[in-house]
Amino acid sequence: MVAERKFKNSWRRLDRARYHLSAIQLEWYRLANAPRGTVTRHDEQSGWYTVSFDPSEEARCRAKTTELPLILGEFAYQLRAALDGLIWDAVTLMQNGSEPTDNNRLCFPICREANPDLRKFGLREDSLPVDIIRWLKSIQPGVTQSFVNHTETGLAEALEDIHNLARLDRHRRLRIVAAMPTELLGTR
Repeated sequence: MVAERKFKNSWRRLDRARYHLSAIQLEWYRLANAPRGTVTRHDEQSGWYTVSFDPSEEARCRAKTTELPLILGEFAYQLRAALDGLIWDAVTLMQNGSEPTDNNRLCFPICREANPDLRKFGLREDSLPVDIIRWLKSIQPGVTQSFVNHTETGLAEALEDIHNLARLDRHRRLRIVAAMPTELLGTR
């Protein structure tokens, strides 16, 4: 396939991201299948049922030692690197194989500005065809109406999530917080 050959680095990064996605799923499964602990029901006489959960020692230990934050960070990094590599290859292709002029800053633009200045990302207006520049500007998180939709939150928000997770992972360990319902309210 021609596209794979031209964007080989991005395809490899996407394959690596798929590997990390599988690792996330396996780690989540490992955490979710730890011995649960005890569930206790309280206050039966009042008509309200309060249920508390006391995780087992093994479940606590697994939660403390999980590599899920590191794996998630690697996943986001590979996705971000695939986007950056895609822009690099596209600009290089448009310049007949010569290295991009602003190669130290060149990256896939992701910002909250409605009409971003692409020079901040190492792109000149003539680096890519006008349709691609228009599309890149239209998918930014700051644009309210995007014509390309991610299944749940929109492509722009998905790009912003990738960017933010990859950026946070460079500086610190990502925190993953999971919650279980502690109170369910219903009619009596």
